[in-house]
Amino acid sequence: MDTEKKNEQMFHEIIDLVRYSFLDLSEKMDTMKKDFETKLDEMKSDFEMKLDKMDAKFEMKLGEMKADFEMKLDKMDAKFEKRFDALEARLEHLEERLEHLEERLERLEERLDAMDNRLTACELTISNGIMPRLQKVEHEVTKINLKLENEIEPNIRKIAEGHLDLSRKLDMLIAHYEEHKLLPFRVKVLENALLASS
Repeated sequence: MDTEKKNEQMFHEIIDLVRYSFLDLSEKMDTMKKDFETKLDEMKSDFEMKLDKMDAKFEMKLGEMKADFEMKLDKMDAKFEKRFDALEARLEHLEERLEHLEERLERLEERLDAMDNRLTACELTISNGIMPRLQKVEHEVTKINLKLENEIEPNIRKIAEGHLDLSRKLDMLIAHYEEHKLLPFRVKVLENALLASS
């Protein structure tokens, strides 16, 4: 029994030791848990503080960027507005010119219509009055050409052939005329000589 008691006592001692160890471990774990929670709170607080600083910097940067963006946007808006105004003025000027061009084109179309009417009238005049007269003139010209070829040209050839003889005869006649032209002077000289000698 002694052994049993000893065993039992040892068992109780071990259990007490384990209990104390568990208690000690539990206290250490509680301490560690408190330390961890404290550190976690410190880290959380530190993180939140850094996050707040970053958020403030971000907000400030975002505000600066927003102000800069709005300023640039205002400048671009003013520039675009000026350009659009200039473009609008040019478009109005272009519209005026197009309207003027349309008016001129309408007048031109009217003139072309009038010319077309005049050309149609001319075509009618040509086809009704001038063409028959031209055909008549063509017929007359053909008749004249035939007469020239058949009657006048052969006669001209005959005259040309006889002209050579006439020309020779004329040359001879002119030579005789020159001689006869001097005859009255010679006769006068002779008469004067006779009168002088008598």
